[in-house]
Amino acid sequence: MSGWSRVEFQSEYFELRSDSACMNFVLNPADPGYEQRWHQSWKEKGERWLAQVRPILEQRFAMLAAQPDPEWPLVKYDPKLPLWRSYLVPERPPPWRVSFLGLSGPGSTEIDVAFSALPSESARERFKQELVKDLALLDEMKGAL
Repeated sequence: MSGWSRVEFQSEYFELRSDSACMNFVLNPADPGYEQRWHQSWKEKGERWLAQVRPILEQRFAMLAAQPDPEWPLVKYDPKLPLWRSYLVPERPPPWRVSFLGLSGPGSTEIDVAFSALPSESARERFKQELVKDLALLDEMKGAL
């Protein structure tokens, strides 16, 4: 048996998701519910993390929307927008969704954001670093508790 779990949230300006590791479980007749309990436990932890990180990110994006940065031309998120990939020539004009992977979280965490024009590579890296700092606030708050 194998599988993974996901927690996700879509706001007005982003979509955030975190995936658990893809686990391989061996059927254990002595504990047939282990796989289900593992996934349930992971999802519960992921949901708690989402509940804590949502206000931090929503505040960040509200500030970005209120005072737009020309390097990060943010637009409201629409999952139907094409996803920009650096290795493909875009088939459609902007806006595009851009994914930022490698953020902290309970699993492999990714956030998609929509931009009216593609930020430069250095602007995308700075944007990602801002997101990393925002999520690090959550880690700091946990340490203070």
